[in-house]
Amino acid sequence: MRFLMIALLALPVAAAAQPPLAEIGPGNLQPDFYPRSTCVKPDMAMIGPKPRDARDVRAVEAYNKQVQAYNKSAPVFNACVQDYAAKARNDMERIRAAIQDANTH
Repeated sequence: MRFLMIALLALPVAAAAQPPLAEIGPGNLQPDFYPRSTCVKPDMAMIGPKPRDARDVRAVEAYNKQVQAYNKSAPVFNACVQDYAAKARNDMERIRAAIQDANTH
């Protein structure tokens, strides 16, 4: 259970501070021009409820398997989001370079 909590804390909060597109204002690109992330966020619902009786070995083992599966998927999601964010930063640098070029030529 402790590992589950650590895994949850390690997940990044993607785009929490971004305003909705309607609030950003007009631009040179269509609102849906940028590809959405294909990262699949682990769902806590996949774990299911804790067993009611901790002495029920089968139920506890099944629950633990579900927690392990969730914990395995969390780092995969985290790596995917980090990769997506890194590529987005590269794209922003290309846009900044285009702006710089437009201002100097």
